Amino acid sequence: MAYVRSAVPAAAAAWPDSEQVSPAIGAGDLVFISAQSAAGADGTVAELGDARGQARVAFERIRAIVEAAGGTLADVVDVVASFLDVRDAEDVFDVAREYFPENSPAWTIMGTQGFRHRGVLVELHAVACLGNGTKECFTPDSVAWMRRYPMSGACRKGEYLFVSGQMPIDLDGNVVNPGDHAAQSRFMFNRVKELVELAGGQVEEDLLDLLSFSVDPRSFDPMCIDVGCGEFLTMPIERAPSWSVIGATALLRPGVFHTVRAICEIGNGAPVAYTPESIFWRWLPVSGGTKKADGKLLIVAGEVSMDRDGQIVNPGNFAAQARYAFNRIAEVLALAGGSMDNVVDIISWHKDVRSIDTVLDVSREFFTGTPPAWSACGYPGGYFEGHLHEIYARAWLD
Repeated sequence: MAYVRSAVPAAAAAWPDSEQVSPAIGAGDLVFISAQSAAGADGTVAELGDARGQARVAFERIRAIVEAAGGTLADVVDVVASFLDVRDAEDVFDVAREYFPENSPAWTIMGTQGFRHRGVLVELHAVACLGNGTKECFTPDSVAWMRRYPMSGACRKGEYLFVSGQMPIDLDGNVVNPGDHAAQSRFMFNRVKELVELAGGQVEEDLLDLLSFSVDPRSFDPMCIDVGCGEFLTMPIERAPSWSVIGATALLRPGVFHTVRAICEIGNGAPVAYTPESIFWRWLPVSGGTKKADGKLLIVAGEVSMDRDGQIVNPGNFAAQARYAFNRIAEVLALAGGSMDNVVDIISWHKDVRSIDTVLDVSREFFTGTPPAWSACGYPGGYFEGHLHEIYARAWLD
């Protein structure tokens, strides 16, 4: 029987005034929670101008959703936080200490130029892992700077491991190799490898997904191609992870050009990469989507409107570019034996946040019945000029 999406019943709205977004979707022991903010059911935003107040609203909504799913905030293993002004991160972390006093989740931070609702300062996307397993958190001395925050270097529960967005910051909190994109990238990937191994995994055997943010899209090549693909991803291409490469307005510290986070599944056989011929990066050690041979979680790389020859499709057309990306996601899912009905979570980035509603409208063509969880914000650019959206998906193949 095919997996059927089931929304977590919660009083807190996932997104106000949108029928195309579920507050959260449970899949196995995982709960994927739509980005929570201070926007109310009618679209009005509470705590205007107050990042602390808005963060508290978002955390309370996350708490309500996790409890409705049968868990607690202690089950949260991963947070992706998007900021209109990344300098607000310190205040949001102060609030987060109230909610994660110990065994904190992994965190990834990005700066964005906007959200769907004007006045929102921060959105928080979270993943919780329920079940009877023990939550393990890893923050070695090499990332000791993270200990000042309610953040773990990596967080594992059961077979799932979430690695915080690693940055070129040394154990004393200093930015390393300023201005050197390749050296900063090498530092980050070494930290990812260290954390995966500390948690009992191996990058070559257990890595499903990478998500990176960079403040200058012109620096994608030294980070992604030269170091990431050239030195770090040494596995055969048929076992490569998915990777979404996203522009950001700013990162946690001045001088940090990149951050990269990882998701691993430890056990459940070898990773299997699904990369259709229609995808332009098919020759890289980066998949269209990856899952473990005996696992159920499939992560689909951020899809864009670009054909197999690297040409922009439907330039300037928000709806058509979204439709093209969704069709590529559907193609990856079909290769893996699934369909769009298996999608449980979407994260999307947009050159113009006013197009988010257009993308939601297009999604009606692809998601019937219960919609997936969804998080969306603006981004300054993708890998190539002309990308209007990048749409990343996670699916559950039961």
